[in-house]
Amino acid sequence: MNQARTHVVQTAGTVPAISQTSILSNRIAFPFILDRLSIVFPPGCSYLVRLYPYVSADDQIWTTTLPAGTNILSDLSPSPYVVGDNQEITLDPDLPFPQKGLWLRAHLRNDDAWSHQITVLWVIRELLLEAT
Repeated sequence: MNQARTHVVQTAGTVPAISQTSILSNRIAFPFILDRLSIVFPPGCSYLVRLYPYVSADDQIWTTTLPAGTNILSDLSPSPYVVGDNQEITLDPDLPFPQKGLWLRAHLRNDDAWSHQITVLWVIRELLLEAT
């Protein structure tokens, strides 16, 4: 019997003052379940940095608009983003993504006059699909 392996994928990046950017994982070559998402907001973010967590089929870096893809908060929260200051926010979405070749994306919007570095840990589990 095959056992589903768990992977921890770390993405981190700096969002300059008064701007937007996306930080991406490497391409995920297998179907997966998103088990956990941990977002680390450093001191000084003052709830002015928004993080929109996406799973998407493209690797384009979006800097002026929200990216295409699935916002994982759409089924978990009335808000499409999370904010914080000097804290780690952890979500356990348990969302399956049966498509191969996707990227984990943290889209960042910074409304602060200072740049900030954000770290995101994605815990994914290989999705074992039954042969048809």
